[in-house]
Amino acid sequence: MQSELVYWFEEFKRILSQTDFYLLLQQIFRNNAKTAQHHSMKIAYRPNPLDITKSFKDVMRALNGLISNATSRATAVKHPVNKLEYAREYSRRIGMTMEDLDQLSVIHVAGTKGKGSTCAYTESILRECGYKTGFFSSPHLMDITERIRINGSPISKDKFTKYFWYVYNQLQATKDNCKGKEMPSYFQFLTTMAFYVFLKENVDVTILEVGIGGQYDCTNIVRFPVVCGITSLGLDHQNILGSTLDSIAWQKAGIFKSKIPALTLPQPPKAMSVLMERAQEIGCPLYVVPEFQDYGEISQDFELSSLEPFQQHNMSLALQLSKIWLYNHDKDADEKKWFGNCSIQPYSVCPPTIDSDVPFLKDMTQGLKSCKWLGRAQTVKFPGLTYYIDGAHTVESMRVCCQWFDKKSTAEIRSLPSNEKVVRILIFTLTGSRKPKPVLSLLKNCAFDIAVFTTNPFSKNPSEDTESRCKLFKEVWRSIDSEILTPPEFRKTSHELQIIEILPSIKDAIFWCQSGPSENVEQQEVCNSLCPRPEILREATHVQILATGSIYLVGEVLSLIKTDESL
Repeated sequence: MQSELVYWFEEFKRILSQTDFYLLLQQIFRNNAKTAQHHSMKIAYRPNPLDITKSFKDVMRALNGLISNATSRATAVKHPVNKLEYAREYSRRIGMTMEDLDQLSVIHVAGTKGKGSTCAYTESILRECGYKTGFFSSPHLMDITERIRINGSPISKDKFTKYFWYVYNQLQATKDNCKGKEMPSYFQFLTTMAFYVFLKENVDVTILEVGIGGQYDCTNIVRFPVVCGITSLGLDHQNILGSTLDSIAWQKAGIFKSKIPALTLPQPPKAMSVLMERAQEIGCPLYVVPEFQDYGEISQDFELSSLEPFQQHNMSLALQLSKIWLYNHDKDADEKKWFGNCSIQPYSVCPPTIDSDVPFLKDMTQGLKSCKWLGRAQTVKFPGLTYYIDGAHTVESMRVCCQWFDKKSTAEIRSLPSNEKVVRILIFTLTGSRKPKPVLSLLKNCAFDIAVFTTNPFSKNPSEDTESRCKLFKEVWRSIDSEILTPPEFRKTSHELQIIEILPSIKDAIFWCQSGPSENVEQQEVCNSLCPRPEILREATHVQILATGSIYLVGEVLSLIKTDESL
């Protein structure tokens, strides 16, 4: 007893010499928690009274102190299975069993392109049908709370803070004897927290977007989803998922479960072949979704029929995911539809197409129309200035982005008075190890007058030299000599006429590009410290800006332009 008192007295003096009384109390609470774990690994959580004094900034400091996604991905290449083992362990350590997770009614979606949009459409449909929804997605655009949504809205910062400290303190209190997995990575933590939030908030349905891949993604600890979905597949995260489309398809199909239906969009032949093989191995009934025009009344709605084909593909998948969930989420096993044995015929090149009939037609249509998914094929207009915003970062998604931008921007130019002086500007950055030339080659065809390359402000990878990356973008852009594919009246005679600038931040790029009616004093002060605006920009009466290449760039742009559409 005496030795314990001496220990605590010395601990008291040490902490007091370094910090204030608040931190002293906090340290005592933490030490008590550590002592308790010797008696039981599963601790009954008691709310820490000091947590209520912590701000949201404290939450972000603690969260950002976890292993970064970049580091976690590098580890995943060597030990992919560990992510699932660790995810189960983290859930157990906060008192959340696999049986608890089984209580969530999950729609699980993987894919390369459009999985966030598909999940957003699905969430909006089911919310419109009267159900309480939980939606976990990544990454976020402007605020971390966007990743965990209840009924379509990011959870409040107060709730985020409350749930964060519960999960964080439980993991801290149980990290002894957990060598190598004391605390989860950034994404693993948020996934664990999202599951806990959805259980505590008693949601009717959980829409779960895969992070990377599927087979070894930490969202894949869900054992019994109601239905799974696969969006368009392409090459991305090749250092983790493999360098071929079939290897990537194998990873994505890892979310398939025995006798649980899965839906896919039409895929390239090799990818579809792998999806079918895995479905048969696992015993998963796999279906392809109908074309959007097959939905009759829904497809004839003017607001929906005017959307881009890729948006309509994602809407078709969302309609079918919602349909299967509505038919099956509350049914006994013998009453469920589409849950039988896999019906893929031998030598078939494609799974059977699920029927296009959908229930709650009015609610489903309204759910599609009311869905907002920012930063993807988004247009924001001001007087004399139009932003075209899309987080495309793969070759396939950039090809779609360029088609969308060229179509919309060209239509806008034709709608303006003939004497308008229109300038097209690209604002671009690309994160990680992705090669810039394939995506920049596609963008070069969009006939930009000015290309602006900037840095990624959220890069936490110490090996990423963002300034050198911008110089690489500039060199690649100059080296590309491709035919301009836009209509003749908007073509440039030579790519050498284009102006190229490197600006130190996204904020600088936005202020530098805005011209004419949109200028204000604050912007002018920023721009005075930068390179002068070229004559073509100073004389422009309308500016079109495409911001693309990185979801982080898109989020920063939306937070800077501060429009009602970006809220």
